[in-house]
Amino acid sequence: MTVSDANFASEEGYERKDIRRDVHVHCLYASENSHTEGKVVDLSREGAGMECLTPFEIGAVGELHVDSLKLKAPGIVRWCLPHKNLYRVGIEFLQEETY
Repeated sequence: MTVSDANFASEEGYERKDIRRDVHVHCLYASENSHTEGKVVDLSREGAGMECLTPFEIGAVGELHVDSLKLKAPGIVRWCLPHKNLYRVGIEFLQEETY
């Protein structure tokens, strides 16, 4: 599956790039030091926003797995903020050669 359209939340130097698609699907994000299950809440060609119970370290490189969309994409955590009783995490997708 090809990821389409965009959500890339703002942090210094980062901003939304394209139109995002709101989705609500189960996912797993795994980095070298940790992994967590969560829910992708928006998805784009350039990245994803997810909600999870545990925070991620900004700059953590890992891979986003969304089985229901047959998506496996390398990414980097660009931001992580508390949101209600969860964390919202912004993941920028990486090109294979940079992963």
